Amino acid sequence: MLRKHGTYWLSDTPEVIASRTWGNYHNRICSWARLIKISGPDEGTALYVYNTHWDHRSQPARLKSGELMLKKVKTRKHSEDPYLVMGDFNATTDNPAIIQFLKSGLLLDHATKKMKSSSHWKATLEAGLRIDHIFTSPFYKKAILQVDSNGDGKGNAVSDHHPIRLRVSLE
Repeated sequence: MLRKHGTYWLSDTPEVIASRTWGNYHNRICSWARLIKISGPDEGTALYVYNTHWDHRSQPARLKSGELMLKKVKTRKHSEDPYLVMGDFNATTDNPAIIQFLKSGLLLDHATKKMKSSSHWKATLEAGLRIDHIFTSPFYKKAILQVDSNGDGKGNAVSDHHPIRLRVSLE
C-alpha cells in the first residue's frame, strides 16, 4: 500500500518544479515512495523506494545529485524503515558520485559479476561496469543483483539498457 510519496528536483532548489542547477543538461528528478505491507506475515512493515535518472553529461551534477539523495535518505521521516535507491545513474561504480554513495555506509551494492547495463541497442551482455543500479540499505545483508539481456530471443534489443534485477533475502 502506498503511504507517502513525492518527487524532488536534483538541484539547489529541490522543491522548485523543473529547477535545474549544477550544470544539468536536462531537468533531473528523484521520485520516492513509502510502501507498507497491508496483509500477511510482517503486516505493517514498510520500505522506502527512491528512483532517479542522473545527468548524462555533467559530472558536478552527478556528484551534487548524490549528495542530495544521501541527505534525503538520511532525513526520511521513518528512519527505521529500510530502503532501495535505484535508477539510471549514468555513472559506473568507479565514478566518484557512486563511490560517495558506497562510502557513505548508507548503501550497499550487491553485484558480484561486472556486466554492462548500457547495451547500445545490442541484445548480448558484455563484461564491464554498469550505469544502472539498485542499491539497498544495510538492512538487506543478503541480496543478489544481476544484469539480464534485453534481447527478444531473436537477437533484437528492446532497449538501449539491459534490465537489472535484485533478489533480496530477509533471512
